[in-house]
Amino acid sequence: MKKMFKKLATCALATLVGVTSLAGCINVGPQGEQADRGKTQLYVSHYLGGVGNAWLTKIKTEFESLYEDYKGENGKVGVQVMINDHKQDGESLAEDIKGSEDEVYFTDKSRYYDTISTGSLLDISSIVTKKVDGVSLEDRMTEQQKGYYKYNDKYYALPHYESFGGLTYNKNLWNTKSLYFAKGKVPSEFSTYTQANNDNPATGTVLEDYGYLPTTYTNAAGEKSAGPDGKYGTFDDGMPATYEEFFVLCDYMATKQVTPFTWTGRFGKAYMHYLFNSLWADVDGAQSVSTCYGLSSNSFKVVTNAEVKSDSNGFVKDELSFENVTINDLTGYKTYQTEGMYRAYEFVCKMVSDSSYYSTKLTAGQSHYHTDAQREYVLSEFEPEKWNGGKAIAMLVEGNYWENETRDATIFNELPGGRTAEDVSYAHMPIPKVDESRIGTKNVIVEAQQNISFIKGNIADNKKQLALDFLEYCYSEAKLKEFTEITGVTRGLNYDLDSLSGVGMTDYAKSLIEYKKNADVVYLVSGNPVYTNNQSYFTYRFSLKGYDYAFDYIYDEKPTALQVFNKLKEKRNESTWKSTLGLNG
Repeated sequence: MKKMFKKLATCALATLVGVTSLAGCINVGPQGEQADRGKTQLYVSHYLGGVGNAWLTKIKTEFESLYEDYKGENGKVGVQVMINDHKQDGESLAEDIKGSEDEVYFTDKSRYYDTISTGSLLDISSIVTKKVDGVSLEDRMTEQQKGYYKYNDKYYALPHYESFGGLTYNKNLWNTKSLYFAKGKVPSEFSTYTQANNDNPATGTVLEDYGYLPTTYTNAAGEKSAGPDGKYGTFDDGMPATYEEFFVLCDYMATKQVTPFTWTGRFGKAYMHYLFNSLWADVDGAQSVSTCYGLSSNSFKVVTNAEVKSDSNGFVKDELSFENVTINDLTGYKTYQTEGMYRAYEFVCKMVSDSSYYSTKLTAGQSHYHTDAQREYVLSEFEPEKWNGGKAIAMLVEGNYWENETRDATIFNELPGGRTAEDVSYAHMPIPKVDESRIGTKNVIVEAQQNISFIKGNIADNKKQLALDFLEYCYSEAKLKEFTEITGVTRGLNYDLDSLSGVGMTDYAKSLIEYKKNADVVYLVSGNPVYTNNQSYFTYRFSLKGYDYAFDYIYDEKPTALQVFNKLKEKRNESTWKSTLGLNG
């Protein structure tokens, strides 16, 4: 987006009379900041999304101080960083980078290779490969990221913040309503893994109707179950360890005047991709997820048959048959036929099958924005009669940045009874396992937004090094950590999360850090030309024949997981794969 500046009359007059020095002339910047023409301006385009701009404003102030003696052209001294906060995503910005006055970019949802093809990005390899204290930014990338970001042996962008999500749960509610599973009271406590990996495992027998007995549950002070990781004394203690335990808990919530979920009616179909991704990746594992984009495997497990099954309590868990196949460019369509894809549909189908599971506000549909969902989620804890028919809401389907959006929308200022943000407490919900046999398998985080940072390719020669210096400063290890401490969100690089101070960080932010430290992170990218030349085809993995968003079909039609899975296979079949991607063979 081009930024237009209104020149003051004094500057216009100076131009008319042929005055060449612009020192002292003032322009009005994109955020209303006065541009001091006695200094060199560096224009920064910033997507003002879920991470806010406090992190960047702090860097601006520091960088300007560090460069107060910078010698620019025409006798200019000092640097002024001009931040252009906006809501344009990376895809729309890509068309106007060359013509924009912005020079350094922090974007969301960018198609890196589409942007490279326009020649719009500057080679930033010098700062990516530079060693600082023995470590470069390239060293901080995964091999998967290196294969993606390195184009013709050069780097043109860096990963910005990580977007992932799924379910947030209200810790206060889990405590006051006693929604934690108690040790020895659920089937997962007697899984082979849990029994073998704890010094003092649970003993006894689980009653068949465990889900409806108050003694099955405890509060924060009680002795809690081991959770999905199968170990006591960790961050997921007391959480449902399996799909069955999860939905038993949802049913139990009704007896405690609690509604399990809410999400945004307007954007829910898109936000659900966070939950779909998390469910899929947790079942299939990091290597399998990576193969879906790298398209290379000699042994890749796919579903060949499914039978709809349910137990005596009505819990559906279909029986699946599998075979191993070879994945390459021509057989990539089979990467959509995994157990993880099936189980993700199965979980969400169950989740929306009972209208008592989710907020009554969802009937508002398109007028129900993400901040509306956040507001009812936060405030229903304290005023359930006002916000959700007398029931507090336990979980929110959202991205990992939602608390920042809530804060920016001043929702925490609306807490009744003199309460403040200090009185709320949330955490990221660990994904439950399909069944007891998967307990102990490592969590997998999927980063799917492809948020990136870069410098535009046609930046003036005299400002290239200044822009590189600024971007390098933003990505110093100290600033990577500071970004997380301010926003609660991680950057898409490896840096020391153990040394974060934690000062000022919310419970939710701390839970995200803990979750990431105990997970494999997979970026849905690769350097394979089939992917890089067709990024839009890979954007929404869970779309179906006739539906860009699988959730539309699931929510409206209430199908079985098998019906959804079959619609997926209709869309992602061999013929459409080859024709859409231009493959022969």
